[in-house]
Amino acid sequence: MLRRIREMSWAQQGFTLVELLAVIAIIGVLAAIAVPRFMDATTDAQVAQIQADLSTIDSAIVMYYAANGAYPTAMTDLSTYFASTPTSPKTPAYSINETTYRAEWNGHTAQDKAGIKTALTTTTPTPE
Repeated sequence: MLRRIREMSWAQQGFTLVELLAVIAIIGVLAAIAVPRFMDATTDAQVAQIQADLSTIDSAIVMYYAANGAYPTAMTDLSTYFASTPTSPKTPAYSINETTYRAEWNGHTAQDKAGIKTALTTTTPTPE
């Protein structure tokens, strides 16, 4: 009896269709879970970049005020405070709110993470 089972197991080669379908289904489920997470990673990185840029611009505004006794009216007034001027990963460009004298992107400040993320998913990408 054991001899017959051993012979059958040695004679069997490859996988059955059911086994292959099970593996494909498992891979599909894992891909369905992983792909959206990777898509969100790009948006999260852009949100972090915008927040960091806005904080840097806010610091430059404070330094400009300390040096000149007045707030800047445009981003070009701050060019001496940057090694390279921060550029937005998506349109529109960064701006200075003339009422609060805070850096903004699409009407959002550095502290408005949810607003920035929402705006990123609804704006058009910057042409390359």
